[in-house]
Amino acid sequence: MKKYFFTFIGKYRFIICFLVLLRTGFLTDFIYYANKVLYFCNPDSRALFVFTRQLSWFFYYFRIGCMAIGGIGAYLLFYNKEEVLSLIYKKSTQVFAYAFVFYMFAKGLDLCHEFYAFFFILIILNLAANKQTIINLENPVFNYLGKISYGIYMYHMIALTIAIKSVQMFDPTITGIFSNGCYYLLCFIYTIMISSISYYLFENQFLKLKEVFANIKSVS
Repeated sequence: MKKYFFTFIGKYRFIICFLVLLRTGFLTDFIYYANKVLYFCNPDSRALFVFTRQLSWFFYYFRIGCMAIGGIGAYLLFYNKEEVLSLIYKKSTQVFAYAFVFYMFAKGLDLCHEFYAFFFILIILNLAANKQTIINLENPVFNYLGKISYGIYMYHMIALTIAIKSVQMFDPTITGIFSNGCYYLLCFIYTIMISSISYYLFENQFLKLKEVFANIKSVS
């Protein structure tokens, strides 16, 4: 029985992971609305209300569903699932993904994050692995940004805080479009500066250690 069970899991793991992902992704909304109904039916159950609200926030900010979609994309690429990748690599799929993402941002649609993640992974797979991608980001600027991308991810909020403080120190009364432009520009500059410093002073040292340990392992 166990043999057939694990055979089934192995054969249909992609579908099973996708179903689990959907369940996890929509679990937050379910807890949130169930919490509303619970509090409406029994206002005295405040302790349970606070607990379920915190639980819904945890799942909301955990973003496990979005990470699962990224994992599915990596799975397709790593195991070279050509039947799925060929569909993702189609020019029509690329055009639809770019157009829909642009439309969502332009309209400011408030959809579940897994929905966004689905279209983002279509774009990422094409940019990263499709030789016939309709948008090519292979150039020195983007290659450098990719090299320091971990720092960009880690330090952008720090850079944003410094940018806001910088603008406020320069002119506390500044408002409107000009102030937003200053925030974005300074945030971008500070993020690149901090990430570059971090890469060459810290991250690069660990990457060198990684190469040393890899060479030791290959020798042994």
